[in-house]
Amino acid sequence: MFTVNLYEMNKRENSTQRPSGNGYVINCDAHEPIDLMSPTFLINLSAPFDYNYLYISIWDRYYWIDNWTYNKGLWEAACSIDPLASWRNDIGGMTEYVLRSADEWTPDVVDTTYPLTATVTTDRINMAGWDIPNNPPGSHVVGIVSGNGLVRYYLIDNIAEFGAAMFGQDLWDNIVADDPGVQQGGVPSFMKAQFNPLQYVVSLTWYPFEVPHTLTKYPVYFGYFDSGYDAYLISTASYMLCSGTIKVPQHPQSDRGIYLNLAPYTRLRISAFPWGEVDLDTTKFANKDEIRIQAFLDPVTGSTKLYIANGDGDVIITLVGQMGVTEQLSQVLKDNLATVTGGLSALAGAASALTGNVMGGLATMASGIGNAISAQYPDVSTTGTNGARIAVAPSHISLIVTHQRIVNEDRQNHGRPLCQRRRLNTLPGYLMVSDPDVEIPATKAEIQKIKEYMVNGFFYE
Repeated sequence: MFTVNLYEMNKRENSTQRPSGNGYVINCDAHEPIDLMSPTFLINLSAPFDYNYLYISIWDRYYWIDNWTYNKGLWEAACSIDPLASWRNDIGGMTEYVLRSADEWTPDVVDTTYPLTATVTTDRINMAGWDIPNNPPGSHVVGIVSGNGLVRYYLIDNIAEFGAAMFGQDLWDNIVADDPGVQQGGVPSFMKAQFNPLQYVVSLTWYPFEVPHTLTKYPVYFGYFDSGYDAYLISTASYMLCSGTIKVPQHPQSDRGIYLNLAPYTRLRISAFPWGEVDLDTTKFANKDEIRIQAFLDPVTGSTKLYIANGDGDVIITLVGQMGVTEQLSQVLKDNLATVTGGLSALAGAASALTGNVMGGLATMASGIGNAISAQYPDVSTTGTNGARIAVAPSHISLIVTHQRIVNEDRQNHGRPLCQRRRLNTLPGYLMVSDPDVEIPATKAEIQKIKEYMVNGFFYE
């Protein structure tokens, strides 16, 4: 004869919940042989259908009632053990490695339980302090060989005026006026006639901004010759072009875990021309709230370096770009040597008239010089190549952030990743345990069922 407590119980199968109170207490017999895991009790009740759970105090175990069968005036209750409720206190005292918990979680552990949705949001955040508009006036930097043979670099604020000074008649007139031969009533010398200002210019670079320069202007020399034009000098040392930060926005669902700030849920991309576009490793910025950017310029070559660092200042990526746009130089060389030829021919003619055939050799000589020089025809001289201004203007340094959402969670029934060793009775609600080590005074069959519940997920209630 057994005394059992019958209950009408609302609970999950994988729960340690126990019924409250004594329920309906009744004495009954059991089918023999009696199976501890699946006993069958004979209960004298007219309508026992409301009861689905029972407790046997003599065994101190709880059972589910699987089915009621009427047989020879008695109801037979076919039962199966509820090991989680039966061994609730022992289970609660266990310390195990908890994979998932509804009560606590570790935010930086990636949770792949919930799939991605097709909802994608993209934001572009521009770095303050760096904004080059479309078609900026910009400035030119010209490298010119000066009188000491060294290259000096000038900031030209008006390239049209500089071109007029460089290739205009005034410069040539100044050179001719300084020629000793001209000063003595003769014609320009052969050397001076060969002068070409373009050969002294080593570079012409356009920048979409004004390069730092001296406060005063200095005369521009083409070799030994004063161009008559004044311009600012620039330093050849590299300098910081820009510096700033960009705040990294959090994933809109990051309260479910900062792992959502990592790929594939979050994508970070820096767009910065002329340096280009590059994807960032989100693991380097997951726990940081900003991206730090610095760029340095070599004003001579126009080359730049862009450094991308995280909030701790650790440089993650270095990009190289060309900020200076090279421009082509050209000059139509007029036949200044014709002045020499004409002058010499005039002298030869005058001498021949005075001395007759004696000076015929001079005339022939002059004619010979003229023939040699006449092989040098006027031509177009060019140097350099044209760069692309469209590559540097307009220009922004931007962070392009793409967030992809995941489906809504069921934290109560599926928990969140914890991945820590914890005492189970300190974590109410849903739990999933990795490789549980169940050491309780239960039968082997009961321990096996308890392990299965723990590995697949159960509720400590």
